[in-house]
Amino acid sequence: MMWENFQFAHPWVLWLALLLPLLLLGARRKLGGQGLRVTLPKPVTEHATVRRSHIGFSGWIGVALLCGIVALARPQLVDSEDIREFSGIEVMIALDVSRSMTARDLKLDNQAAKRLEVAKKITKEFIEQRPNDRIGMVAFSGQPFPVGPSTLDHQWLNDHIDDLRIGLVEDGTAIGSAISSAASRIDKRPAKSKVIVLVTDGANNVDNIDPIDAAKQAALLGIKVYTIAVGTEGEVQIEVPGPFGRPRLATMVSEFDPETLQEIAEVSGGAFYRAGSTKSFEDAFATINELEKTTQTKTTVFRTSELFHWPAAAALLALVIGTLIPPLDERAANLPRPRHLKTN
Repeated sequence: MMWENFQFAHPWVLWLALLLPLLLLGARRKLGGQGLRVTLPKPVTEHATVRRSHIGFSGWIGVALLCGIVALARPQLVDSEDIREFSGIEVMIALDVSRSMTARDLKLDNQAAKRLEVAKKITKEFIEQRPNDRIGMVAFSGQPFPVGPSTLDHQWLNDHIDDLRIGLVEDGTAIGSAISSAASRIDKRPAKSKVIVLVTDGANNVDNIDPIDAAKQAALLGIKVYTIAVGTEGEVQIEVPGPFGRPRLATMVSEFDPETLQEIAEVSGGAFYRAGSTKSFEDAFATINELEKTTQTKTTVFRTSELFHWPAAAALLALVIGTLIPPLDERAANLPRPRHLKTN
């Protein structure tokens, strides 16, 4: 309600209103019951002095003084707004899109699903849960390539994640290059906290950049690396190119290097997670979501609207009305005289 936001800047001024009855009573006694004599401006009466009813005139003067006191007290409407400022973190996701990510050893909706499809779904959910963080992505197989820069437009980023597929670049698992590429995209950002989330299902096998060295370099830039090993170990069925461009299934052995992924996390201040199932994959991202908190500060801003001009205008109007109302003698003079009927 409006009255909840109403206040006076100088409420003590309102105590002056208690003096008004005494002031008006004193003026009335001083006049001794006679009318108040007022000299009006020339355009009105050519400087004629007329007698006014002290009751009507003093009443309007009292209203004018009361409105003036209210104006001096400075009535205001105060509107407050809470401004929340978020100190978000920079997150760069490095997602493996090598051919082994076509293995169907995870589940979505109780049905077998490719590792990549599960990774895309869980990654997008993670992004949606962090609306105040700038998040970007690089994908990698034999070499890294950008999916999207760190941005607050998470819907745009998720749309680009939907477009990811296997075979965009040469096959392989270039973990060191992926870490280096992701770090280079956020090291100049002003955020206090910077994080890389590396999602892979294999071991580094085609890289000339050592993954541990890349992680150490990221740590020097103040960037933590979280690593997630996705999928199950052992033989899995993956998709490979077949005749006429149609994929066919082939058997391969999943190659994990948990020791390297663990060390990458340790040297950079992050953590390593095994995601052998969709549930453990979700839990890994949920844990990262809890560890990397966005800080929030609250500032209350007050906006004041001055209302003193309304009672000030009312005071002026009351003063004008009290001055210009027809005087008592004039009103009496203008009354029609009674006619005396002649009777025979």
